[in-house]
This record gives sequence, structure tokens and C-alpha cells, in this order.
Amino acid sequence: MKLAVVILAAGQGKRMKSDLPKVLQPLAGVPLLGHVVSRARTLQPSSIHVVFGHGGEAVRATIKDADLRWALQAQQLGTGHAVMQAMPDVADDELVLVLYGDVPLIDTGTLRQLIASADASSMSLLTVMLDNPTGYGRIVRNAQGDIQKIVEQKDASATELALREGNSGIMAVPAKLLRQWLGKLRNSNAQGEYYLTDVIAMAVADRVKVLVDDYRNLPAKKYDKITCLEMAEHVGIKNFQKFLLQVRSMLKDDGIFYLQIAGLRRSWQFEDLVWGLFMAKYIFPGADASLPPAAMLKPAEEVGWETFSVENVSQHYGWTIRRWHDNWLSNKADVIAAYGERWFRLWHIFLAWSTKIADQGNASCYQVVFNKNIDAFDRTQHILDRGVIHGVRTNGIEAPRPVAVAGNGNGATIGSSPSDRQTGPACPRPALVPGPTRRHSARRQAPRSRSAARASRNASARRPPAARRSARPPGPSP
Repeated sequence: MKLAVVILAAGQGKRMKSDLPKVLQPLAGVPLLGHVVSRARTLQPSSIHVVFGHGGEAVRATIKDADLRWALQAQQLGTGHAVMQAMPDVADDELVLVLYGDVPLIDTGTLRQLIASADASSMSLLTVMLDNPTGYGRIVRNAQGDIQKIVEQKDASATELALREGNSGIMAVPAKLLRQWLGKLRNSNAQGEYYLTDVIAMAVADRVKVLVDDYRNLPAKKYDKITCLEMAEHVGIKNFQKFLLQVRSMLKDDGIFYLQIAGLRRSWQFEDLVWGLFMAKYIFPGADASLPPAAMLKPAEEVGWETFSVENVSQHYGWTIRRWHDNWLSNKADVIAAYGERWFRLWHIFLAWSTKIADQGNASCYQVVFNKNIDAFDRTQHILDRGVIHGVRTNGIEAPRPVAVAGNGNGATIGSSPSDRQTGPACPRPALVPGPTRRHSARRQAPRSRSAARASRNASARRPPAARRSARPPGPSP
């Protein structure tokens, strides 16, 4: 399908406290909208549509790309209404990718995955897991994990507000279906707006497949490194092994899997229970996988992972949260203005408590490095200086070259061919010699008398050092 990109850029941006339209605020010397347009071009769409409104003339005067198609949203009546303004110029056989003029850092690879997941009969949606999703629409799923609808913050119930999966707003929808759904939108909600997010419930009602771009829908390709930060909490204990199996299927046989997990001490005390109940109710509802490290490593090893290293980084993590705590307090007025005093106080308690329990050991943070538990994996690759180890191991499993060793009086070794000749003291490289060496065989011969042994040692001591080295039989040094 051809791709049509629709960029919503009509917002005023009141929180910016600036007369300059939000999408024209500079980032690295380029307006936010300029970054989004450049990112859209990397997808090679058939058309790019920009919906503008507040400060419209300034926006068009700043972003002068001749191939852009502009659509005016004279009244800001919601995101659904904004997309409606661009649709008359979009063909039914195109796929519509909705982007936002104030989201400049979206990754091209993420957008490509989103586009690849949609087709003429299905749409895709980008969601995000957030510790604090305040302000975001919540993703509502059924018991089977299938998405059912998106509920905006102001319309959500207490149960829905406790959900942590938020809507990014970025979606890819076949134009023909999108046009139908936009025509059915109503503004009977807390904000009196036409929500683009309402098309999700319409898609579900029409039995259109909605693919959500999270770890469960990643493409089946192989990676040499995979990093997961605190995914255990997001996935949950019930699904943890399934998650580990999926990651293993995505990793190359010589790849490395890095997992950061938050954990609680096994020998718990009463305050640990209080902490867990506080977290479950107010901060991370449903985050049920903060466990001691052994409870994480065992299920990983059961599904084919080998633990290479475990590092306790609790103090580093605690220091990071302490900086977060200090920053939170220094912005108290702005936080209360944006989210209310209740959220400020809850997170003040959480951040202060988190700092303290990291110090006294209630909670911990671990960095774990895994590799696949297979024979062919090169386990020396983790060692920075592995020259000697690798050399001895390699040389040890090679059959030794036939070398006739003899001293020539100057410490040289005379080999069976010119390539075997070495200069310097005659000391063959280590080799794994089948059967006992002559040195060890001699120990099993009949014992000599003490006087004979003493005479042999004296004769050896009178020989020149080079001759003594040359006379040593080939094989491992004692």
C-alpha cells in the first residue's frame, strides 16, 4: 500500500508559556515540526499532510517545503477532527500514518515496524508502558490481553486510571476504514472533543485486527544483543518465562542478553511488606515481579539461558533516584500545577522511601548478563585479555607437529623443516601429547638407588643451561 503521513501540528502549546506555536519551538536549531517532517521523509511516503491551526501563517512561513500538503484546522475540536481535515486529499487505497508535530524523536525503525504491522484490513497502534501515565489515554485490554479501547485521562474510571499502558497517539490505519470511523465520531465526552482514539473501539466492533507494537508483536528477526530494563515488572510473574523464551528465540546463538531487574530481599522484614503494599496500590499497580534474584534466575535457566554474571547495582540505582527526588522537590510548584498536590505527595513519599530502602537493603537492583546455554557458545568472549587462555586452549587441542629436538650448543632448536626452526632457548610450545610423557613414564620405572640418583643429579648440574633445556623432552612443562 502507498503511505500517506498525516502530521498533527495545530496545537497551541499553552504549557510552553510562549507566543511561538508549539511545533515551532526549536530543538538543536530546528523547529520541532521540521524534525518530524524529516523523519517522515525517511519512510518515502507518497504524500505528507500537515494539519495546522494556531499560528498557522507562522508555521507555513517557517516550514517552506514545497511538497507538503497543508490542511487548516480552524477550530481545535480534537485529534479526530484534526485528521478529518487532511482526509479529503488522501486516497482510499493508502495507509495513513498519524504523527505529531511535537514528537520529534520518534525512531524510524519503530515507525517501519508499525507500518509493516498494518495492511488493508488491519491497523497498528504504538503504546508505551509508563510508571506514571498521568495525562495519557489508557489502553484497556480484555482478559486475553487483546486491546478493546482507549480511554482518555478525563474520562477514565478509577480502575482505568490505575492502568500503566498509555497511548502514544501514533497509529497506522488503512485510509478507507479510517474515513468510515472518523465519520462516526461523537464529542460526547468530558472535553467535548472528537477523539481520534475512539476509532480503536470502532475497529474492535468491526472485527478489524488491532496490532499493538510492544514486545509481544516484535518481528521475528535475530539480534546479537538484546537489552531489557525492568521488563520483569511489566511482564509479570505469570508471563515471565514466556517472555524469556521469546527473547531467546530473537537472539543469535552467539548473542548476549542483558536484563535489569528490581528485587526484594528473600529474608524479608515487616517494612518490606508495607513497602510492597504501598507500591502495589499507589505507584505500580499490577507490578508483581519484584523478587529476589534467585527467583528470576531459576526460571531463566529452566528455559535455556545460562547466567554469565549478576551485579548488584542497588546503590547506583539509589543515587539515581535520589537525584530524581531532589529534582522533584525543586519543581514542586510546577508539578502541583500540572498533576495536583496528591500526585506530588505520593511520588515524594515513593522517591524518598526508594532512596532509603536502597541504603538499608530492603530492595535491590540487579544487572544480569545471559547467554544461550549451548555448547557452541564462545564463553571466552567476555574476557578482555584472553590471548594466553585462547592460545593455550587452541594449541592444546591441535596435534603437535613432528619435531626432532636437539641442542646445537647455542640454544637453538633444529626442526624437521625450515618452518619448524625457532631461535632462542629451545622450549617447544605447550601441546597435548597422547599418553604419558617420558618424564612421567620414568616415574613408573624401577626405583634407582639413592647414590645413582645423586650421581645423575650432579651430572645434570654440570651440563650447560642451554644443553639442559635442549635435553628436556617435548610435552607440557611441569
